[in-house]
Amino acid sequence: MTFHLETLAAAAFTVSVALVLAFTAMGAFLGDQPGLRKWIQALWLLAGATVLLGLRGAVLDAVPVVAGNGLVCLGNAFTWLGVREFCGRPGRRRVSVAGILAVFLGIQALFLWGWPSIEIRTLNVIVTCSLWSLATAWTLHRHAPKGLAASTRLVSILFLADACLGAGFFAAGLMAARPGHESLLHGMHIAQYFVALMLGPFESLGLAILLSHRLVEELRRTARTDGLTGLLTRRTLDAEAEKLLRTCRRQGIPCGILMADLDHFKDFNDAHGHGGGDAALRHFAALAGSQLRPSDLFGRYGGEGSASFCREPTSPRRSSPANGCGSCSRGNRWRGMGRPFPSRSASEWPSTRVTAPRTIPPSSPRRTRPCTAPRPKAGTR
Repeated sequence: MTFHLETLAAAAFTVSVALVLAFTAMGAFLGDQPGLRKWIQALWLLAGATVLLGLRGAVLDAVPVVAGNGLVCLGNAFTWLGVREFCGRPGRRRVSVAGILAVFLGIQALFLWGWPSIEIRTLNVIVTCSLWSLATAWTLHRHAPKGLAASTRLVSILFLADACLGAGFFAAGLMAARPGHESLLHGMHIAQYFVALMLGPFESLGLAILLSHRLVEELRRTARTDGLTGLLTRRTLDAEAEKLLRTCRRQGIPCGILMADLDHFKDFNDAHGHGGGDAALRHFAALAGSQLRPSDLFGRYGGEGSASFCREPTSPRRSSPANGCGSCSRGNRWRGMGRPFPSRSASEWPSTRVTAPRTIPPSSPRRTRPCTAPRPKAGTR
């Protein structure tokens, strides 16, 4: 079976146009997602490169050799820039990209007009594109966004495979540069088109998976956390607390419930406005959350009330969480108003190891209420 470069170039152009249209439509519907704009620009550049490379033999060599390969290099660079933006590390890399592109184009022009050598030009393209793929794989591996480790690992493997194939092509190019191996260069060009047709769409699909995974995580985070305080929502807290209580009951581990609210919060809210009240809730959530362990459940239970479910709430190495929250908020001055923070009330109920509920050791006797039963909601008096 005989493969013609023109046929493979036409197939590559068809695939690239399909990817461009798909990502452009994705950008129109998803809006300004991190990295998406750069990836769309990269696909447009690669689509233009396939057109120019397909004109080899029909136009001057400067068009496919310099302009076409330059667009390939720039498209790979934009892919890397989009990955950096996706990982939260945009920075200013235009100077470095422009410098690498200038060196690349200089080498292409030098060995086109100065010392004509198609082997060196081919090696120049392979090395440059492989370095961009390696940089993309490293960025995804080193700076993967939180919660997206699985998808970023998959996509980094794809770009690493691209870089490894580039290393293989580089070795084949060195052999093709030796006398008597000229036919190997033609076969390497065909193999490069095949790799671009097979691996390129998978890399683009991987980038789309990254965007989808990020959107799913954002939706899950929005559904789980309160938009004002960053705490768990009541629905999430109820579901997670039920799991925690079942686990503690099955393993015989004590579990405590801490419920707290801000006293006279309505008066405070009326005096300082809704903005002041919102800031007070955020401040209290940060103060109380600093006294709890990462494994404790802490969520907003309604209004100014919050609830926490703690596995092994008291131990020889840990005091009562209510005392920690009380000592943290007592006398604390809120930066937003320069005045004492609104008083807080807290109730604690250990679910095991004691046969009856007890009053927590008061950090402020006037503001700590005894808990006579596990309360289903906060803020009751």
